[in-house]
Amino acid sequence: MRTTRTVFYFAAALSGLALGAGAFSVGWPLAAALPVGLALLWMWAFKSGWRWLHGWMLFLYWGLALGSAWLGAGVLWTAMGLTGALAAWELAGFERRMSGYGEDSDLVQIVRRHSLRVGAVAVISLVLVGAALSVPLGFRFGWAAMAALLVFVGISQAVRYLRKGE
Repeated sequence: MRTTRTVFYFAAALSGLALGAGAFSVGWPLAAALPVGLALLWMWAFKSGWRWLHGWMLFLYWGLALGSAWLGAGVLWTAMGLTGALAAWELAGFERRMSGYGEDSDLVQIVRRHSLRVGAVAVISLVLVGAALSVPLGFRFGWAAMAALLVFVGISQAVRYLRKGE
């Protein structure tokens, strides 16, 4: 479970610092303190066992990301903040689900694999966001919606295929 805690703390800190840096970059230094303070609160709540707070923190970070985008912060800061918050929320829920089991070697391997997969998905997501930002494409809305639908169907099919293999 130590791996999950470590990755959770990293993800929560990343989300707070990224959204704080986004607010600071557009000239709102006082607003930058809010996501950082919330990240510290979230980490403390995780350590204290306040399980009810995790869903609310994800909701708050979603709102902070919307506010950050509205203020004109960079898309990469916002994406990093949301990705970190989503990873932290997932890991907090996984920690809760696994807390009833003992510390046998199989569970340790399951927890380690899950934590590393969440981290890998977060890194891949940020790389894809960065790639999408660096490649200028002139799509109309209809084509962009069609591409999003195709990506959604493709990911759904991949998940279904991977679940059959388990």
